Amino acid sequence: RVEYLAAVLLAGVAYATTVQMVLALAAWLVGGVDLLPARVLDIPPLWLALNVLLSVLAMHASDFVSDGWSRASLFGVLLILLFAQNYAGALAGWLAGRFTSLANTFLFRGWLELSTSTQTIANWLYGDAGGRFEQVLTLPFWPFATVLDAVIAGIFRGLEALAPAVLLLYATFLFLLAGGLLARKDLMLVE
Repeated sequence: RVEYLAAVLLAGVAYATTVQMVLALAAWLVGGVDLLPARVLDIPPLWLALNVLLSVLAMHASDFVSDGWSRASLFGVLLILLFAQNYAGALAGWLAGRFTSLANTFLFRGWLELSTSTQTIANWLYGDAGGRFEQVLTLPFWPFATVLDAVIAGIFRGLEALAPAVLLLYATFLFLLAGGLLARKDLMLVE
């Protein structure tokens, strides 16, 4: 089953890369896009890393690999992370309010130590926690932002060159997850 899954992945990557190459060739010939040799060398690691990752995500989106609610849970987590990174400050403020209410409840019941520690957490959340939440929530999307910034700037610096490797690491994890889901599934000919 893993070999069959790898064949589907390779077919998806080959198809996407072929379409991209045809479009790039058309843009170069018809559009007069000027490609420098250094820019041409940047294309394969970027395109292959993104194509592999997107092909694995496409397998998870299909009925071929999904098992029950696996598709909804994977893409639901991605959606929550995308929305949460935009509202990190508001999330920190909301959590701070909840911890303050909890500290007041503990104080009302006479549990002074719990109240003090809970209020300390609330104070931290009111302080610099919004920035920390934003850093933590944007970390999974760092490779995408880095690749985009490097392409716009026209040069890959030291740490930016690792972004395609991190994308391949994401793809590897998702491929292992897809292999595990497919191993437990009864294959139907229609799928």
